[in-house]
Amino acid sequence: MVFNEESLEILRDIEQNICTLPMYNFCQVRSYVHNYSNGSRAIDISRNGVPVNLYLFYPDEDGSGKIDSIAIYGSYLQGFYNSIQSEKMIFGLKVKAIYKDSGIEDFLDVYLDYMMTKKDIQRIGNEYGLSLLPDMIRHKSYLQKAVLSALSTKELLNIKNSIYDDGVTQKLIDLAAEEYRKNKTEKTLYALAMSIGTILKEYEWGIEHVLSDGLCKIANRIELKL
Repeated sequence: MVFNEESLEILRDIEQNICTLPMYNFCQVRSYVHNYSNGSRAIDISRNGVPVNLYLFYPDEDGSGKIDSIAIYGSYLQGFYNSIQSEKMIFGLKVKAIYKDSGIEDFLDVYLDYMMTKKDIQRIGNEYGLSLLPDMIRHKSYLQKAVLSALSTKELLNIKNSIYDDGVTQKLIDLAAEEYRKNKTEKTLYALAMSIGTILKEYEWGIEHVLSDGLCKIANRIELKL
């Protein structure tokens, strides 16, 4: 079991971001392969040689190469538990469940929930392509009509004047999440994200909403509503 390149990039970003956290001021951060047999990788944080926290990242056992879970050892465990349990997020990744556990020492087991990635967006587009067009048209028509009754006068003016308004985007996301809840497949999520991206493009709010990065952000926002 090994991490795919996208997961390795996420781990590199996490390591860089950890270095900027005030709680880890004056700390030394190093990363390494923790266990070659299960593919786990470590981000080890210490201060003047004294361990502060150890994060162990484990790949999915299905061979996808995605990050499946994170074990957290060391200081601040109760604070981490409270924050992660409340926000259902860690390092910008969606959390499915968190447990307190113990072995030689206490630790937290954090299990991640699947979120669509940029590579998933590209793969689905390549695999299914035009076959998803009827679903996209149907979703787009529904979302465009349903959102109108929820828009304020200011939001309607922003649409008319081509001024981006994230409140409008969020209302489209909320409606799409209800549709996604009825049929939680990657094809449905892709079609809904593309529908919203197309609506935002038609509002003249930018072409980036129908490109891979923009579609991925929309899809993730839909997932986070569930």
